[in-house]
Amino acid sequence: MTGEPHPCLVLQVWLHDGRFHGGPDWPPAPARVFQALVAGAARGANLDDDGRAILSWLEGLPAPRIARPKAERGQPIKLYVPNNDLDAKGGDPNQVAGLRTVKQVRPWIFDARVPVMYVWRFEDAPSDIERRWGALADRLYQLGRGVDAAYARALTCTDSEAEALLTRHPGVLHTPTDGSSSTELDVPMLGTLESLEHRFASARFSTVREGRKTVTVFAQPPKPRFLRTAYDAPPARRLFELHPEAELARLAAVPMELSVALVEAIRDGVRARLAAALPDLDDDLERGLVGRATARGPAVPAADRVRIIPLASIGHAHVDKSIRRILVEVPANSLLPPADLFWALSGLDVVPAEAWPTLTLVEAPTTDPLRHYGVSTQGSPLQRWYSVTPVALPPVASRRRIDPSRRHEESKGGSERSEEERRAKQAVLQALRHAGIRDSALVLAVQREPFEHNGRRAEQFEVKPRFPKERLWHVSVELQAGVHGPLVIGDGRFLGLGVLAPVMQRVGPLVFAIRDGLVPDADPEGVAKAFRRALLARAQDELGRGRALPTWLTGHTDDGAPAAHGHDHVAVAVDLVRRRLLVFTPEDLHREEGRAPNRGLLDRALRGLRELRAGPNGLLRLEPAPVDPTLDPMLRPSTTWVSVTPYRVTRHLRAASASEALSADLRAECGRWGLPVPTVDVLETSSAEGTGLAGRARLRFQRAIAGPIVLGRTLHLGGGLFIGEER
Repeated sequence: MTGEPHPCLVLQVWLHDGRFHGGPDWPPAPARVFQALVAGAARGANLDDDGRAILSWLEGLPAPRIARPKAERGQPIKLYVPNNDLDAKGGDPNQVAGLRTVKQVRPWIFDARVPVMYVWRFEDAPSDIERRWGALADRLYQLGRGVDAAYARALTCTDSEAEALLTRHPGVLHTPTDGSSSTELDVPMLGTLESLEHRFASARFSTVREGRKTVTVFAQPPKPRFLRTAYDAPPARRLFELHPEAELARLAAVPMELSVALVEAIRDGVRARLAAALPDLDDDLERGLVGRATARGPAVPAADRVRIIPLASIGHAHVDKSIRRILVEVPANSLLPPADLFWALSGLDVVPAEAWPTLTLVEAPTTDPLRHYGVSTQGSPLQRWYSVTPVALPPVASRRRIDPSRRHEESKGGSERSEEERRAKQAVLQALRHAGIRDSALVLAVQREPFEHNGRRAEQFEVKPRFPKERLWHVSVELQAGVHGPLVIGDGRFLGLGVLAPVMQRVGPLVFAIRDGLVPDADPEGVAKAFRRALLARAQDELGRGRALPTWLTGHTDDGAPAAHGHDHVAVAVDLVRRRLLVFTPEDLHREEGRAPNRGLLDRALRGLRELRAGPNGLLRLEPAPVDPTLDPMLRPSTTWVSVTPYRVTRHLRAASASEALSADLRAECGRWGLPVPTVDVLETSSAEGTGLAGRARLRFQRAIAGPIVLGRTLHLGGGLFIGEER
């Protein structure tokens, strides 16, 4: 393994009977596998030196990726087992057979030929790792309950070889994540092996005197130490653009109200194309794509159906809200291979409605538009959502229809309207549960009018007889736990209705006020570097030792190399004029609207920070400070921006004076960050060996620009911060 940047440890576990009874976790948690390895390695009550060494090392590795077979729940089975109510038998453990209680077991059923595979990445390993790891795996004999007999095979390989194994695995991949997930599994951590040994050595029974009697008392053994870790099984996603046939240079614009017809045309086109190329898939297409039962079986669960989601253009008040893109999601447990579906979609010609020209689907060159719909693989979930296309609710939530010719005679009173909205809100909560949202939710509004300018009223999406207008509602909801997109709910969620978008809110940077301890003439870049070190250390404590810090935080990949997109990571800044420290997310630096997806980790890492040791710059006393984007000169729009910390050039223009080089580099840097090219007034310049040209400047734009503006080679380390001047 010498010289490999990221060697991997792989464990493949086969369960003999294709059943797993060790619920409720599925797949089997890494902690369960660790316990099985400990049980297999033990000889009586003892572990040999090899077993102890490899297990002690294994518990300190980051959470593994898991590939497991596609499975379904079996029938529940009732078992009659002894319970712990010894008091009913006078405390005599010999009478435990007389205590029986019903316990229900419901196994997971899957193909026994497909293993559960665990892949750990590591840097340094004990000597002779291949032999020790293989010997440990050879001793594994069960996984879960005693009826779950198993055997395992272990190997060490490179990262690319492990990726190939995961790609060839026919099941579902689960990856550990920093965000929240509906799948959380126990993972071993430092101290797990010691806690298991302590649990094994603890006495289960003890005797105590109660008057003249000696009573045997059951003692609960200490719990083992595990780390609860979020896992996800993300669907395969692909974004496609709609182009007029033979005009691939421009996007088509399909009216939102044709969303149902458009999705049906795409669905039927995909089915016809795949059925012609792969006739064996026809039955699976009917069940997994169309959602109908066949002679071979029922329709698949809604969570396992392929979703074709039309995405209207949103994100700006004046955009026309037409459909230009289609997102296709293939769930992890889909009957249909994602590669086949994406092949059938690429280049597909469809006609969304009568009298419409043919449109061609082309894979999108970028997934940036997905951020408007809250689609993210990490970071903080989003809580407030509103409907872009109306939600189709069940008949119980229908409004009473009014005959247009008798509008005054049949008009509704306030109590009737209130009752209709109450039923609709109850139906929305049910629709959220059907979409997998089981946490508490609040329905803020149900109405026929759209929530955005240029949207469409609910009635315009009517498709008779399936979706009459009385069942269509625009809705706004707030989810207590929050979710990532896409979020699609209601009876029409597989036909383009009920597509929700998050309410984008500008969060702004994290700000700490410096209350005391700053020395006179402090170096802002020195303070910023100390602040960055503290941030990374606290983030590491939050994630846990042994887990790599994410690239969006450090700006470096796992092997220490600079990230491909050099500016897409957190920046720290120091505003000594206003005596404050700042943390900017990549979204702040790009001045994007919407919640920063990774803000949750930053909030947790910096919670409680009250002191910063900044070396010769002082021992700073800090406290969190609010920031108002409409009032703060660092964020509010302004036509003139002035340096607060030195700007260091990214490239030194040759054959030019220092002022000319600084001015030219500033204009080029503004262009790289998507800012208009400003007029630059150089206020001062300086140069030192090893640091390059630096200086302060005033930027004048022809129109007001919102902040923050942080530029230059040291923008992530406290340099290049600008503040808007008062008008």
